[in-house]
Amino acid sequence: MPLKPFAEDALCPKCGARDISMMYCIDQHAGSEHSSEVSTEHMHRECARCGYPWIEACLDAAEATPTPQ
Repeated sequence: MPLKPFAEDALCPKCGARDISMMYCIDQHAGSEHSSEVSTEHMHRECARCGYPWIEACLDAAEATPTPQ
């Protein structure tokens, strides 16, 4: 599943709030509330107003993609 690119000035996609928390995660979260199909590093984002959570790619995600040979 491709991730949305990280956006420093992100707004909550549900309520439009600007107060967004962020947490770096190195891989998947088996058996946790954040369990998903994502198995690579990513950023968890969560709206402080409505609590909506989402994930985005890390800024350096494009650099980590291997180039075809």
